[in-house]
This record gives sequence, structure tokens and C-alpha cells, in this order.
Amino acid sequence: MKNIKKLLQTILVLIFVSAAPAAFSQTIHILVGGKKVDRVIYKKKLQVLDVRTPEEIQDGHLPNAIAYDFKAPGFESKLAALPRDKAYLVYCRSGGRSARTVEIMKNLGFAEVYEMKGGILAYKGKLVKD
Repeated sequence: MKNIKKLLQTILVLIFVSAAPAAFSQTIHILVGGKKVDRVIYKKKLQVLDVRTPEEIQDGHLPNAIAYDFKAPGFESKLAALPRDKAYLVYCRSGGRSARTVEIMKNLGFAEVYEMKGGILAYKGKLVKD
């Protein structure tokens, strides 16, 4: 009888955990900066999100970055449409918008998000100009 009770308890816990909302999962949020940015992008195969305005992007951007203007209507909808199981690096001009973007991504249940410390102003790597 004890074994059946333990089995039923285990089954109930498994059902509860598997049916639990994303609130039980936690987003991995890592702040990276300086020389580590390029290495982390390459090593982790991060999708790069540039959340600056189109005017700011004209000054240069990281290679292969996807541009999602934080100030544009529908910004959160665009984020919500991204796959949540991929890892992302988010950056802006100085760090404010990227920090807010990371919070939105956490609330949406993204698994792994890296934030560029200090934004593009603090980054000393190679920028691409279109």
C-alpha cells in the first residue's frame, strides 16, 4: 500500500510540474561587456537583437544583428514572435532600452538572454555600416 501511495504522489507531482506554467522556469540573464561580447556571440551562437532606432543603426551595428526598434509600435509583438528556446544578445545605445527589453523577454519566458553592458557606446569591437 505504501508503494502505491508513493507512486500516486510521484505521478501527481510529475503531472503538476509538466503542466505548470512558464512561471516555474527562469530566464538565464547574463550581463556581458567589453572583449567578452564577440567571444560569447560566437561560442553561444547567439541571435543578436539591436533595439535602437533606425537612425542610430546607421552609425553601425553588430554583424548579423536583427533590428527591432524599441520605440516602434508593435515592438513587444515582434519579441513575442521570436522562438523562446534560442539564446539572444540584446543591445542598444547605452544600456537602458536593452535592460527593459531583457525584462520583457523574461516575462515572455525566453530561456537565455544576454545583455550587452553599456550598450554599443561601451563596445569596442567591429561595427558594420550598411
